[in-house]
Amino acid sequence: MLIKSLFLSLSRMDPRKAYSLTVLFILSLLSFHSKVIYGDSTVFFLDSPSRHYLRHSPSQTGSLSPSEISAAASVLLGFAPFSTLTPVSSSKLNEVLMPNPFERPHAMLMLEVTGVEDSQLIADSDKSPFSNAPMIKVEGNQRVDIQLPDEDDVSLVSLNGMSSHTECSDNELSDFASWLGGSYVEDASRSLNGELIFPMANGAFLKLHMSERADREFATSLVFFINNIRRAMEVHEVLTKSERIPSELIMGRFDGIKILFLLNMPLTKDTLLYSNVKLD
Repeated sequence: MLIKSLFLSLSRMDPRKAYSLTVLFILSLLSFHSKVIYGDSTVFFLDSPSRHYLRHSPSQTGSLSPSEISAAASVLLGFAPFSTLTPVSSSKLNEVLMPNPFERPHAMLMLEVTGVEDSQLIADSDKSPFSNAPMIKVEGNQRVDIQLPDEDDVSLVSLNGMSSHTECSDNELSDFASWLGGSYVEDASRSLNGELIFPMANGAFLKLHMSERADREFATSLVFFINNIRRAMEVHEVLTKSERIPSELIMGRFDGIKILFLLNMPLTKDTLLYSNVKLD
């Protein structure tokens, strides 16, 4: 299983009753210059708002290798560190993760985000969830291989199971717009020809015209992006009620423009990341 650039993680509080959301971002900073194949990558660590699994000031950790990021992911899922982990790497992980081995989230939402720079994520320091998140450079350009000791002990869910090129209905667009605090004005003469209107965090409004191909493709991809996350959260809720709760690994890959759009929604932190997740 190869993940190149971004992770988000869910966290488990009580093994039977409550979950809270921890988010681990590995953000790919891709250059748009044709001569550059791989750009620098950065990892953002976003902790649970009510339970701390991460150290908030890993000032000594300037960078992490892909294998160290993989080890951090495995530890957050509740597994023991790799036997091949060097003392130097163990020390670096200790600067990022809280030391208590019994306090692990046991669930991760991993997103790979491409085509956006970290400066765009933290431009508005008061509103961006990344503003106070520890940010660490990723060494090299190798892909991150998440190693799991036993996949039978892990629930794997993909957020990219449905093609973003599939058409959605006017009802789905209306539900999607309402869920994000916006509206969808249908065209009575033709389906999928209306206008989506979203309020942005800065007070402005974003309008997407479904008659325009680019707007239509972007809106449709957003609908499936959000719906897949909501379905993953439903699976997450079901697992909390299971007699034997496995570790959870939810994965997805998305263009940076979708993330930037959602970060500019007034209720993004609640609607996107914490929807249907019980917090203690």
